[in-house]
Amino acid sequence: MEHYQIAVLGGGPGGMNAVKEALHNGLSVVLVEDTQIGGTCLNRGCIPTKALLRSLGAGLDTAAARDKADQIVTMLRTGAEGMLQQCKVPLVRARASVPEPGMVVCSDGTRFTADHIILATGSRPSIPPIEGADLAVAVDSDKFLAGFATLPAEVIIIGGGAIGLEFATACVKAGRKVTVLEALPRILANMDRELSQSVALNLRRCGVACHAGAAVRKIAEEEGKAVVTYTENGKEAACRGDLVLIATGRRAVLPELGFELKTERGAAVTGAACRTSVPGLYAVGDCATGVQLAHKAMAEGTGCVRAICGLPPVKDLSLVPACVFTDPEVATVGLDADGARKAGRQVVVKKAALNTNPRTLMSGSGRGFVKVVADADSGRVLGAQILCDRASDMIDEFTVAIANGLTLADMGKVIRPHPTYVEALNELFE
Repeated sequence: MEHYQIAVLGGGPGGMNAVKEALHNGLSVVLVEDTQIGGTCLNRGCIPTKALLRSLGAGLDTAAARDKADQIVTMLRTGAEGMLQQCKVPLVRARASVPEPGMVVCSDGTRFTADHIILATGSRPSIPPIEGADLAVAVDSDKFLAGFATLPAEVIIIGGGAIGLEFATACVKAGRKVTVLEALPRILANMDRELSQSVALNLRRCGVACHAGAAVRKIAEEEGKAVVTYTENGKEAACRGDLVLIATGRRAVLPELGFELKTERGAAVTGAACRTSVPGLYAVGDCATGVQLAHKAMAEGTGCVRAICGLPPVKDLSLVPACVFTDPEVATVGLDADGARKAGRQVVVKKAALNTNPRTLMSGSGRGFVKVVADADSGRVLGAQILCDRASDMIDEFTVAIANGLTLADMGKVIRPHPTYVEALNELFE
């Protein structure tokens, strides 16, 4: 029976980074993946959805946009597979189980042992117990993306989080009629309240019927149309469309285990260096507790192997920026004002509107703002929230500032180029 120092189960962002770090440190490593290298992010998530948004914004129709997304995904996946081949990493194309610590059994009959096993098995769409959710007119995000080339005229989206709103944005760009139903009091409920309200306003300006506090009761099919019944403000209402996208988050996927593992809502509970409750077993990415973001998974995959090698961490896993690719984009990092105050901090909040920023005006939007939250006494930056066409790129400056304990005065020392989106930050530090 083969033995490896590290076995990685799952070839998504977290798993691939774990493999790369193992190779970098000269460890023997094996990768098990039962579907496609790249995981959800590359094949059914981050990459194809953002590629769609870009192509639709450039005027391509849904079929051409889907083809372009497929080309990008194939190119990136081929590159990842080529890296594995070039580095001679054993790749088992099968489903893995872990009958006992240190042993892996695969569905194709392959068996091996390992000193350390890293679970990077990802997640799948989470479908709530809604009557009619299993009808043909209702699909999860994976199926919705797969059928995007033939997107119908009217789409109902259940879920006002990142997944639902990015697909709503794509549908609007494709000229479709969109209704969003969110059960919580506001969309993007885990983000800054002003960001949430601004995104809702922008969606409505684009023609999206955006309902918050709308609890879906039933999905039905009548004369070839989808009918969704929901309760809003204590009153029952209904909307009709051609297709229902259920975008209510994702649920962790763990392999079959022959022993007890501490979990929380189906995800492996992890501590320092992504260690689980079982010695020698680690979990990274969506299958572990914490936010489900690809860049967090990548950092965990690298950090996990570094810890196994006795090396210090290089990433602060407590500081994870988040982006939502609506139009304009949303990005946030650290604490918002409400979160900081709940933590007992006295804060100062500074905000710069983008309606006079030259680059924003050139883009034709004239919308957005940048907001920074800082400690009232020291001026140390605690968090930032951005609504802007390039928010996903701009947030990095604040991430670096928080990680290094910079103050508002420190950030004000930098000369930013003109004309750029990022020069709007200058107003925050004057």
